[in-house]
Amino acid sequence: MKIAKYALLAMAAIGAVTAAEDAAVPLTTESEAAAATGATGDVPKEERREIRCPAQGGTFNELNAVGTVLAGQGSYLAAEACLLDAVNTVIPTFQALTELAEVRGDPLQASARSGIVESLAGTAQARLYHAQRLINANRHGEAVGRLSVLAENNKDVAGVHHLYANALYNSGLREQGITALKEAIKLDEKNEGYAKDLKTLEDDLKAFNEKTGVYAEKAAEEEKAPEEEKK
Repeated sequence: MKIAKYALLAMAAIGAVTAAEDAAVPLTTESEAAAATGATGDVPKEERREIRCPAQGGTFNELNAVGTVLAGQGSYLAAEACLLDAVNTVIPTFQALTELAEVRGDPLQASARSGIVESLAGTAQARLYHAQRLINANRHGEAVGRLSVLAENNKDVAGVHHLYANALYNSGLREQGITALKEAIKLDEKNEGYAKDLKTLEDDLKAFNEKTGVYAEKAAEEEKAPEEEKK
């Protein structure tokens, strides 16, 4: 029986990620904010804030064209700002495609498209968005690394820890998953769904341990049998 059967309810997880996106602060680090402006370490901090694309509010084609022209003129930071703005205009399109894949019942396609969102946006919010889709697609192991960082940087956000618990448990790290879920419960003690999830996972872990214990005893007996026959 696959562990996925014991996953935290998908709809509950979707609700958790929505809440987490609203409450998670700070999800975007200073370095990510700097990267979003096209800044480099060689440019003074005061000057970084002033570097903007002159074609504010343009379409993808307009921003891309301006960025290309600026690059040709040697205005590399302004060109980068324009090209980054151009990329940002298509992120909502990939998010919409992700949601459509989910509506069609194709979580694998949804997780592939959310991966594009993560790559294009490059923010922690995008990693959280992608991690949720990875969980929905039973790609829990891939979600663990992303949620580990998010949980570390959002120690007071219950929804993030709830998702992290889901990913951990269903990737085979059962005890760690239960620990993460208990942390979510500490942060949101009134959440009845979290309490039910904890009982589900604890019951499953108990059954798993009992089952593996039986297998271990059987293996030990089979190993002893040939020795006893020789005697």
